[in-house]
Amino acid sequence: MGGQEVPSCVAQRLIIKFLMKEGGIPSEIFTRLQAQCGNECLSQQSVLNWPKSFRQGRYRVENEPHARQPRTSVNPDNVFKIGELIRASRRITVLELSQEVGISVGSVEEILHNGMVGSKESARRVPRLLTTEHRERCLVAVSQLLQQHERDRAECLDSVVASDETWVHYFTPDSKRAVKIFSGGMIIATVFWDSKVVLHLDFLAGQKDNQCAILFNSPKWKGEVRNALKAKKEAGFRLLPPTQRSSSPCRFNDGNCTQTEVRCTASSSGQSRRSSI
Repeated sequence: MGGQEVPSCVAQRLIIKFLMKEGGIPSEIFTRLQAQCGNECLSQQSVLNWPKSFRQGRYRVENEPHARQPRTSVNPDNVFKIGELIRASRRITVLELSQEVGISVGSVEEILHNGMVGSKESARRVPRLLTTEHRERCLVAVSQLLQQHERDRAECLDSVVASDETWVHYFTPDSKRAVKIFSGGMIIATVFWDSKVVLHLDFLAGQKDNQCAILFNSPKWKGEVRNALKAKKEAGFRLLPPTQRSSSPCRFNDGNCTQTEVRCTASSSGQSRRSSI
């Protein structure tokens, strides 16, 4: 066995084979095995069947290889259906997928966890690649940016606006007595910026005031942002198209828009925020 531990069932079959060649009776063999192995002893029917198999010419004591039951749930058709449902609604649950496709929850989880339709990013399952439509629109937007960059590099960089969302830590300023109670947490911050300055920063609505919100919503900072945003609107700007890093078929413009709308991830209370620039 190459130094490996022999399974208990295989060891007992070897004993049965040895005792059978000595002329042992199956019932007596079972009694002796039960006394030595206790709860790990083979069933009486199994002990009675193995001597019969050895007399018929069987040599191996291991289980013979056999064909498994064909897989009927995890197949290309169901993988395609689940992929289409996820692309149609990224918030769909495993139970809903199981009911729509008509297979078990375990089969759906196997398809999802093995990466057959996508990967899990930011607690949502999205395709690894953009759809054909989004790739074409992305190509058009990037081509326009490249053409503008060839004409005037400085103007191209100044006209591009990028955006991103991130979780940031916050704390609530309180009195010295209230400081004894922890008041920190996480909140989603959405940032728009160009090549020179941050144009807009917003926090998820529905949360209590925190240090970050107080800092970035101060009159001085909001005045600077308002002036930069006004100048950017007058000069015109373009939004960067999505990349394969997010691999998410989210909203984006065709390179000619002057306003965009960004949706934040829903908070724990189910509220969502929309902000536009």
